[in-house]
Amino acid sequence: MTIKKKILIISPGIPHPPVDGHKLKIYNLLKLLKIDYDLDLVVITSEKLEPDAEKFLKESCNNYKIFKYSKLRFFLNLFSGPFNKVPFQVLYYKFAAVSRYLTTNSNNYNYVFFNIIRTTGYFKLFDPDKIIVDMVDSIGINYLRSRKRTESFLHRAIYNLEASRLINYERAIVSKAKATLFVNKFEAAAYSKWGVVKWLPNGVNEDLLHFNSKNNSYKNFVCFFGAMFYQPNIDAVLWFIKHVLPKLHEEIVFCILGQRPSSKILKAQEDNKNVIVTGYLDNPYEILQSALCSVAPMQTGGGIQNKILESMALGQITITNKLGFQPITGAIDKEHILVAHTADEFASIINQLFAGDKSLNKIGDNARQFILNKFSWESYKIQLKEILES
Repeated sequence: MTIKKKILIISPGIPHPPVDGHKLKIYNLLKLLKIDYDLDLVVITSEKLEPDAEKFLKESCNNYKIFKYSKLRFFLNLFSGPFNKVPFQVLYYKFAAVSRYLTTNSNNYNYVFFNIIRTTGYFKLFDPDKIIVDMVDSIGINYLRSRKRTESFLHRAIYNLEASRLINYERAIVSKAKATLFVNKFEAAAYSKWGVVKWLPNGVNEDLLHFNSKNNSYKNFVCFFGAMFYQPNIDAVLWFIKHVLPKLHEEIVFCILGQRPSSKILKAQEDNKNVIVTGYLDNPYEILQSALCSVAPMQTGGGIQNKILESMALGQITITNKLGFQPITGAIDKEHILVAHTADEFASIINQLFAGDKSLNKIGDNARQFILNKFSWESYKIQLKEILES
């Protein structure tokens, strides 16, 4: 009988339910790795462990350890930030109790997965030759690009303070780790000069490729799909409401699908009769698939947008801009997706669809096939195992 190799995964959040991009990634990582490896999980969070999440962790892991702290306790970690070069993103998740636990167990694993840069404050506790950093995307590049475009004064200040030291810190981590994984091909290339870097894009839930449930009630909806506490999503939605919505036919409804909408998003709903905010839905996919189209007018952010991949997997016509389009490696404008560079271009395409133009319908079918071929979790699993065994 073959003895399975042991992997420790350190995550800044409970992966169930998989309701945002980060949770979706860890959720699928656990499901895929448990087939061939023995998994232990350490979670650092302020969240309560719900029964469904506990059941998932028991099914997916040999052992799991939850370190739960109040948001105030997380916040207090930041006070050392101005006096050292470690980014606030990393300091926020650094706790003595976690360090003690990991030190006790540091020699028990063949591999250690640090999920996103925030967990790497514990890097020095392990042999670098065992460490895989699942960077996902570069928060440093994201902040550098976003600091002039965000709608939030607070986030602009954070981006200005953090961008440079995040990039320097990310480079240092890449140079020390056995391997670092990025979902964005361009970010992987940018960091490859600093260490061993692998481009490994996220997969998409394959059930969506076979989903078929349309409701005519939503035919005039234009949807944005994503976690609505995430600042890049907030920036995208507010930009769309301000610059595109006034140019659309009066019967078109802008539907914002996503959990925990911010106060600014809820205020936008109050101020605009053609804006609907759903909050969290168990199944948002009927609305998304039934809608006129899906939009992702990203103004800030980075990595690869799960909201775009999932819309495409549903066979929905998806309109994005250069920032959203660039990471979807292999996608072709006007064949798999539509790229709009200005508010006028977004409005023109949407009004064209509303008028009944059928010439763009093939794009949704092409998108679904493209996701099936390029962005399945099965493909992700095969590539990840090759990386681990090489």
